[in-house]
Amino acid sequence: MAEKKGQHFVPKFHLRNFNPRTDGQEVKSIAAFNLKRKRHILLASIAGQCQRDYIYSKDLSIEDSIKVIEDRAALVISNIIKTSIRPKIGSDEYFHLLNFLTLQKSRTVAAGKMLEEMYTMMARFALKMQEPRLKKEIG
Repeated sequence: MAEKKGQHFVPKFHLRNFNPRTDGQEVKSIAAFNLKRKRHILLASIAGQCQRDYIYSKDLSIEDSIKVIEDRAALVISNIIKTSIRPKIGSDEYFHLLNFLTLQKSRTVAAGKMLEEMYTMMARFALKMQEPRLKKEIG
């Protein structure tokens, strides 16, 4: 199996927060619901959830960059859960949290569709702007 083939669009650290263990053991599964099969899975492996093969790229530098953002956010979110105190506005922790939230929003299906529509509109506009020049060159 290729290294970092399964790339998560919801980080594993975030999924682990939905199955807090009190015995100090690492959380490796969560309860899940398979929408396609309409089936509840009591112990679904976190490793297989919310991921796709090379969803970002086979260029692992992208996955590595995302991991840096996620690791920083994981510490901030863990601290918020432990203390119930949010980071101070303007602090490094606040920046890391906002950076992570922005990244998460861009990982949604809706964001992908919106980006695809925007690129399509831009390409059509660019072609339309080139149309008079192309007609002159051809005609």
